[in-house]
Amino acid sequence: MQVSVESTGPLEKRLKVEVPEEKIASEVQTRLQSMTKTTRIKGFRQGKVPLKVIQKQYGTRVRQEVIGEVMQNSLYEAITQEKLQPATRPELEDFDTEQTEGLV
Repeated sequence: MQVSVESTGPLEKRLKVEVPEEKIASEVQTRLQSMTKTTRIKGFRQGKVPLKVIQKQYGTRVRQEVIGEVMQNSLYEAITQEKLQPATRPELEDFDTEQTEGLV
């Protein structure tokens, strides 16, 4: 994870946090794999749904959930790493969830 700090005002800073795609992809894969044991899809017995079917049906939603969690955690790690003391709750700006080279 790479962090850069940009001062945009006397009391305002902008953090640029770069999260590698491997971190996101591994967490998505782990969650999808765990879903194979509990997911019920018509035509398959519980616990016997192929990973490909689960990826196709739930992959996008799981990826978005993982990205949200990873970005929140990374933001707070970056704040701690840079020894910043936010006066208010930090805001996340838009980021591309379809990006395959990591998140910035």
